[in-house]
Amino acid sequence: MSSTNGCFGKSVDGKRLFDFLDQVLDNNLIFESETKRRPTPICIWGTHGLGKTEIAMEVARSKQMKIA
Repeated sequence: MSSTNGCFGKSVDGKRLFDFLDQVLDNNLIFESETKRRPTPICIWGTHGLGKTEIAMEVARSKQMKIA
């Protein structure tokens, strides 16, 4: 991870965020089923109004996951 302008991690657009979350959720589901432990939570940082929550919910819906 790098720090640029006080930000950590990689800057991505909506499509890349969707693809990243899709892959991470797939891996987390495999991890959870194999180890019976909950995976590490995912944190997304960004400016208000970018669509972070909507993208995460869209990925979860595409996997028919329960959204609390």
